[in-house]
Amino acid sequence: MKAAAKEQRIRFIDLFAGLGGFHVGVSQLGHECVFASELDDGLREIYAKNFSLTPSGDIRSVNERLIPDHEMMCAGFPCQPFSRAGKKRGAKCPSSGKLVDEVFRIARAKKPKYIILENVPDVISIENGKFWKYLMSGLTDLGYEVDHKIYTPVEFGIPQKRQRVFIVACRNGLKHFNWPLP
Repeated sequence: MKAAAKEQRIRFIDLFAGLGGFHVGVSQLGHECVFASELDDGLREIYAKNFSLTPSGDIRSVNERLIPDHEMMCAGFPCQPFSRAGKKRGAKCPSSGKLVDEVFRIARAKKPKYIILENVPDVISIENGKFWKYLMSGLTDLGYEVDHKIYTPVEFGIPQKRQRVFIVACRNGLKHFNWPLP
């Protein structure tokens, strides 16, 4: 993949960062991660070792005004409330069912041009689609055009068969966006 030209370099943030999957993919395109957040202490340590950037802890306690300006927000908000392996409580899950509200809070304050979200496909159908409607209207109410696609990593040569839904949102519309072909 071709690295981004200096003038096209995008600053991005990595929320619910985990081991840094978004960080790896987006930085390999030549872009710069300016902030990360991850709740798990062990994952924060690994992230810091891998990327020389120590993630903030619980995003709920981060002052959005102190997050550096950025053009792209990446977030793999917790999937346990929506996963087939989880309890499927959706937004009713008291610990993480509404953490997508943190995405909305930060997007409202920082107004990134792009948002990329990732989760399990059941996020679309949980609670008869109620959470999905909440998610989509939250993004459109913030001024984003939104689209989504379900992929399996194995379609791209990665030995992982679990499907994931990817959600892209752009303030200027998606007319120039094309989903990658497996």
